[in-house]
Amino acid sequence: MFLKFLKAKKLLFPILLLSCFHSLSYAQTLCETKTEIQEERCLKSISYIDLSNKKLKNIEEYFTANDIDIKSVQPLNLNHNKVEDISYLSNFENLRELRLQDNKISVIPESLGKLTRLKELDLSKNDISDIPESFSQLTNLIVLNLNRNKLKVIPEFFAQLTNLEELYLNGKSRKSFKSNCFGFFGLQHGEITTIPESLTSLAKLRKLDLSHNIISDIPDSFYSFPNLVDLDISHTAVSILPDFLLDESFNINLDFTGTPFGHTLRVSKHIGKVYEEYYIRKTGFLEENYGYGRN
Repeated sequence: MFLKFLKAKKLLFPILLLSCFHSLSYAQTLCETKTEIQEERCLKSISYIDLSNKKLKNIEEYFTANDIDIKSVQPLNLNHNKVEDISYLSNFENLRELRLQDNKISVIPESLGKLTRLKELDLSKNDISDIPESFSQLTNLIVLNLNRNKLKVIPEFFAQLTNLEELYLNGKSRKSFKSNCFGFFGLQHGEITTIPESLTSLAKLRKLDLSHNIISDIPDSFYSFPNLVDLDISHTAVSILPDFLLDESFNINLDFTGTPFGHTLRVSKHIGKVYEEYYIRKTGFLEENYGYGRN
């Protein structure tokens, strides 16, 4: 009856799940036990919506045409579409998860800062170069994915996202090119050059991905991260690791594949020996071409 209802009403949106129930069969049963009017209301208030891979361009037009109660929507998946304008999303005041990976977004509106209940935000694989300061209002964010955009700086106000546990800023481009000059420039990189000291105020941060950028230094203040578990600086321009990374009490998973550590080793045999002993002991792997790293 549930599928017949969708077909009869010619509803354009895909099968939607009730956020309180992860089972589709349970959601169907719940709606089928109601009258037709109640069933229609039930469907309109369903709060999980997956619109990925729909070639969608206009978000407002879609939700208006299908008369969906946007205030009930919590997780919303818009991955792999053709969306450019996301200003309408500021009306989804109860959103907890928002996925916008692989669209055509170049501008983040200030109004997105209204989504203060967001816990996960994925804006990866877009054309974003600037982050509005209103982002500082998203203090409930736990996961922020900005991989593969066009960012040049890490905003200082990220320090206000005090609940953040995972931050992804991989600068890898969608397009690659070949270069014989430097091995670590085998792929086109992002343009982030420095890491703000203020980032270390994110006491809950566990994962930080800065790979494929042109960062050359890791601030000593990184030693202050109390809960950092994974740090990815692979394919960056970092040539010398700060001493604290050699401290066994600083127990993190470090990925520095493709960084120019070969230069460091040639300059100082002593430092090279320290790196060798420490990283073979910690990772069991010695990278021959560029220094030391993990498989």
